[in-house]
Amino acid sequence: MKASQHIHIEGHVSADFEAMRNVFADNLSRHYEPGGVSCVHHCGEKVVNY
Repeated sequence: MKASQHIHIEGHVSADFEAMRNVFADNLSRHYEPGGVSCVHHCGEKVVNY
């Protein structure tokens, strides 16, 4: 079981950018981060916001 499966992330991510959520959760888990935020715009559209 991947450590990132224990991380709860709230927010929105477009289907084409779902892999970013997994990388974000993995990073939080591996580095024992207490939390974080991420917002990504692509071609003028917000595609990640958590």
